[in-house]
Amino acid sequence: MTEGEKEGPQELSSPQAVEKLRVAAEIANAALKQLLCRVVPGADVFELCLFGDNYIDGETKKVYQKKTKSKSKIEKGIAVPTSISVNEVFANCSPCERGASFLLKKGDVVKVDLGVHVDGFVAAVGYTVICCSSNAAAFGSNSNSGGGPAAAAAAAEAAAAATATTTEILAALPPPSEEYLQQQQQLQDAGKEALAAVDGAAALVTKACWLAAEAAIRKIEIGSNASEVTKAVDAVAEDLGVKPMQGVLCYQMKQHVIEGSRCFPLVAAAGEEKVRP
Repeated sequence: MTEGEKEGPQELSSPQAVEKLRVAAEIANAALKQLLCRVVPGADVFELCLFGDNYIDGETKKVYQKKTKSKSKIEKGIAVPTSISVNEVFANCSPCERGASFLLKKGDVVKVDLGVHVDGFVAAVGYTVICCSSNAAAFGSNSNSGGGPAAAAAAAEAAAAATATTTEILAALPPPSEEYLQQQQQLQDAGKEALAAVDGAAALVTKACWLAAEAAIRKIEIGSNASEVTKAVDAVAEDLGVKPMQGVLCYQMKQHVIEGSRCFPLVAAAGEEKVRP
């Protein structure tokens, strides 16, 4: 495809739009991986957020450099500022100055979120990881993890094994790929320090988060109902005895629109069981 081949709003049925989204996703995943290997004791949250934003800026400048037919450049860059949220802070923690920052400690439960866009097509990613020095090896340049959920799975093994109910839930879903299983196995040794760094509650909630995400992802397919995703998350949470965060919505995304008018709750709550029109 040629850069700037089409102007104006585009749908994902357009090959140009799909390619822009793919490029944005590659940069987002690479930025996430670079951040995860830096989630170590003593890391400064402000510096991590600054690093993530600068990485996105630098990488997006390398793509789609040609001007469109109207002689304008394609907009690209940060769609969601890098957020490093720790322990009881759920999300959207991006210190604006060093004076408001703090250092990570071993055993902290760290949520990393960011988003990248190319011509308004957004790829947003998020990941929960336990702060420990082994993250440098687990997510470093020599790792084949690709920033995937394998490292969190290794850390989550500190929690009690899932009960039969959760096992049955996941057994009924399509199995993960062979490549994913290999990545998970490769990271188990690197995750030993993470296992020792977390207490029972932190390990349990990390495991619940990972299992719920795996169940939800496998329910998202053409023709499926939004309520199936919500029920999968609720089932895992109930089985492990944890409470999912309410107020988390899954939005339909369009070009230049990160939170569309159509959405559904990831966690069922009174009056929010249906997709909003």
